[in-house]
Amino acid sequence: MNNTTQSPLLKRRSDLVDTELEDLRVFLDAESGKYFGMNQVASRIWDLLETPTSPEQIYAQILSEFKVDQSTCREEVGQFISELQENGLVTKVTA
Repeated sequence: MNNTTQSPLLKRRSDLVDTELEDLRVFLDAESGKYFGMNQVASRIWDLLETPTSPEQIYAQILSEFKVDQSTCREEVGQFISELQENGLVTKVTA
């Protein structure tokens, strides 16, 4: 019997407009009128969230692409995902 629980799948909202400016990616939430800026790692997470993705998949991908230790990755990616959720920029989806 498998007792592991699956992380919820997350997906970014499709109605947000984004663009890249030099080393920064910015996007606008037209509903709230807020602008958000993202560095390279946050931008990569944003790309991963284009399709339904679990936090575990995001952690694994970031660990494989960037020079970061596992603890820092989990902490910072988790914090960024929480901020996205708090601002209503990602939604939970069912598989």
